Amino acid sequence: MKTLTRIAMVLSLGMVVPANAALITIEPDGYAAGTNLSQSVSSVNLWNFHSSGGTGAFGDVYAAVDARCATRPGDCQATTGNTVFSREQDGHIENYLAGRWGEAGAARDCFQRMQTGPCSPYNSFDALLIGFNTATNFVEISGSYLMDWPILFAFDSSRNLIGGGHGCCNTFHGTGPDAGDFSTSTLAFSSGSANIAYVIAAGWSAPSSLDALRYNDMSVPEPGTALLLAVGLAAMFGLRRRRLRAGPSLLRG
Repeated sequence: MKTLTRIAMVLSLGMVVPANAALITIEPDGYAAGTNLSQSVSSVNLWNFHSSGGTGAFGDVYAAVDARCATRPGDCQATTGNTVFSREQDGHIENYLAGRWGEAGAARDCFQRMQTGPCSPYNSFDALLIGFNTATNFVEISGSYLMDWPILFAFDSSRNLIGGGHGCCNTFHGTGPDAGDFSTSTLAFSSGSANIAYVIAAGWSAPSSLDALRYNDMSVPEPGTALLLAVGLAAMFGLRRRRLRAGPSLLRG
């Protein structure tokens, strides 16, 4: 009987099996123009992190269609489809500053300084801030730009900078009066441990568009975890019923 009890206890410990990452994609093209994407997926939060009165402020993030993708494909700054992350609720973007995420360095500095004091009143920025409900080990986002590479910074839960970098570049030639030689890039950062709690993405100085976010959701349990827990609980329940049916003699054993 003691052996059966031990088996039930071991099986019920399945709940402590480490999380199994599931790759999640947030693609603005999957949403209607103007949709608020800030909490579109339960495992992550998106903010428009921007300067306001010498400190950082948090706004919403939306899906916006680059209208030129249909009329002048050579000017389209969406890396996939025709919709990008935007800080404006207007569902359509007409100019080449699609999404308008810029000054990543200033956003990085302000994000870290906000814990101890005000940010510099001389730095303005608009950056996509990504916060993971469970720290992850991988994040990737694509972007396009005209003058400046987009860049990604990763932070742990205490807002310590743990890495970052920029991606470059597949150049394509725009057409039309406001066109230039746009480039696309994929920004990715991975960590040996799941310690990426926040990510900031934007152009280093000049604005960049941002599109197609992917990351590992570390809150997904191992496929066998729920089964192990269920088996463990069933074994314990079965043992209790057996003891009750057997009467006092078994309960004393």
